Amino acid sequence: MQPFILCFVICILSLSPLLAISVGTTETDTSPEAELKSFTVLDGFEVSLWASEKDGLTKPISMRWDERGRLWVITAKSYPQPEPGEVADDKVLILEDTKHSGHADKVTVFADGLRMPMGLELAPSATWPEQSPRSGDMISPTKTQPQSGKNEASKSAADAERPSTAVENRRSLDEAKLPMAAYVGEGEKLWIMRDLDGDGKADVREVVFSGFGTGDVHQNINSFTWTPDGALMFSQGLHCYSNVTTPWGGRRLYGAGFWIYRPLRAQLTPYPTGFPLNAWGTVYDDAGQPFSVAGAAGMFWTTPLLVPQYGDEAARSGSAADL
Repeated sequence: MQPFILCFVICILSLSPLLAISVGTTETDTSPEAELKSFTVLDGFEVSLWASEKDGLTKPISMRWDERGRLWVITAKSYPQPEPGEVADDKVLILEDTKHSGHADKVTVFADGLRMPMGLELAPSATWPEQSPRSGDMISPTKTQPQSGKNEASKSAADAERPSTAVENRRSLDEAKLPMAAYVGEGEKLWIMRDLDGDGKADVREVVFSGFGTGDVHQNINSFTWTPDGALMFSQGLHCYSNVTTPWGGRRLYGAGFWIYRPLRAQLTPYPTGFPLNAWGTVYDDAGQPFSVAGAAGMFWTTPLLVPQYGDEAARSGSAADL
């Protein structure tokens, strides 16, 4: 056994120079302009720059588009770890193309002071707890402001018959100043951050759950997405060991797996699948089946893995009808 181990070590050491070789040469010009010139594009297609590091997109981790055409991005400049003495100030940004020119011209800091956030998903107001601060002051997108009969009568026929365009619809959403919110995964915490007055900045930050594992930063809770039946699904990686207290009792997930959170029930369910080891994205097909991708192991058909952790009776009773 000893000669075999010695031989194995020698082989590994002899390969170490090869393992250290980069897969490619380092670019001398890393500007967006230089990268655009390097693209090979099919006839009839065009690639344009919508936003870059010049707009604050330093180390973007995850992004989402909202119904107003705005791009929400979490940036983690401090990743993979802050330098000694550095105070992490990672952010959630909202980028807008207010001139409809095809380029972002407005950047709003939705939240700052974060430390290597990994997960982001927009939070429809229907998923907010009823006791949300200032809930009485929120504008509901399903409600319309009362109008006097005089104003209604004064509408011209041209105005009544004018077709609604996508730009006009988006402008009306911009003017409505609707409240917005986002779920953010940061280290051991799952946050919900709410913009109550529609100015694009989080007014309230609330820890939904804490206790998620942080054994390896890039494996912290990530890959946030909504399931077809209205639950929030997210992943954790191989070296994360989570112990989370919920209204339904303690929930544990050691190693790689998924979490499914049903906001209206405050119910969090672990799925100890064992992989993807370095999960980094989940999507659903038209049949409602999830597919996941991992940074080190390809893609997975996730449906057969979604079996709740043994003994989680509350999770077994959960269904779409309970939402």
